[in-house]
Amino acid sequence: MMKPIFPQSLWLLVLVCTALVAACGARAATPVAPPTAIPQPAATVVATPPASATIEPGATATVVERVTATATPVPPAPLLLVARESTLWAMLPDGAAQAFVTAEGGLVASPAIAPDGRHVAYVANYRRDGSIAIYSQLMLVDRSGGEPRLLWQPGQGVIGRLAWAADGSAIYAGIDGLRTAGAALGGARLQEIMRIDVASGEAGPFFEDALDPAMAPDGRSIAYLRAADSATDERAPIAALELAPLDGSAGQVLVDGAQFEGMAAPRFSPDGRSIVFAAAGGPAAGLLPSLLALLGPATAHAHGDITYDLWQVGIDGSQLRRIAVLAEDDPVAVYGPDGSLLVLAAGGFYGIDPATGTAERLAGEGSHGGIDAWP
Repeated sequence: MMKPIFPQSLWLLVLVCTALVAACGARAATPVAPPTAIPQPAATVVATPPASATIEPGATATVVERVTATATPVPPAPLLLVARESTLWAMLPDGAAQAFVTAEGGLVASPAIAPDGRHVAYVANYRRDGSIAIYSQLMLVDRSGGEPRLLWQPGQGVIGRLAWAADGSAIYAGIDGLRTAGAALGGARLQEIMRIDVASGEAGPFFEDALDPAMAPDGRSIAYLRAADSATDERAPIAALELAPLDGSAGQVLVDGAQFEGMAAPRFSPDGRSIVFAAAGGPAAGLLPSLLALLGPATAHAHGDITYDLWQVGIDGSQLRRIAVLAEDDPVAVYGPDGSLLVLAAGGFYGIDPATGTAERLAGEGSHGGIDAWP
């Protein structure tokens, strides 16, 4: 799970956008004077959780928390949407950054922009009063601003990464948690992908023992991570990266998870012919990757026991390769308008050339919150 880290300044966003512009052409970028962030009123979300409240999976979403919120309209042609602690930031072409939505008293994560670019889904996480328990809400907000609405809230578990249906009619959400108690106490791991109807808020299970959905550009198939032994293992490893049609046909294994210590955050390439994902360990994880890590950009230590690099595989399961050595904590990749990769991780932003694997660290401060690019 990602743990957002709130930025103390907007200079990180300025540096990232400047680097993206530089990646769009072969000639060196012309220095640009630092832009000024657009002053806008931050949106506000106020939640007062009751002592207990649940929504059973498959039921129509019901507002169980008192939520009031507003969002600042996003100007034309933004580049990216970045989640950092309590705020979603829209990054603009001139390098400025605008606070789009702020969840007061909560943490935002997993921004996902609708295929038409008009709506944004995101996760708002709150801590119940007097408890260590976290509850998640799937929120939906218009790019034009207004009041974000609670689309769905799981009865148990925390919402992870999101993926839109190609026609914008539904959102696929990974859920991670425990059904009853920890595995050591006889409980069962709750890891599943839910399909939530955008119009009605009705939700139903789509895949069991699965996480991190990613929709193919043509909308006809979905990639996801298959969890291993989730019924008995409290910290279930990833069994495989799989690809399945949306028509209910059986899926296929693209990458055997036994080759890695961990896998996360798959993302389709714009042409739909390959998938990038974060992974720890992996084939040939020996001297060469270690040397590349020493020669590559400086990285931050992970908050867990393992660090991740960026990998790629074809949608037929062929041509598995490590794109770049990052040694980072839960990196999440998106494709820029020029086909380059931008990676957000705990240690900072990275620009990566998918063809050569050249990685450039763009800034020193990162986030666990997640990132998405406007279509």
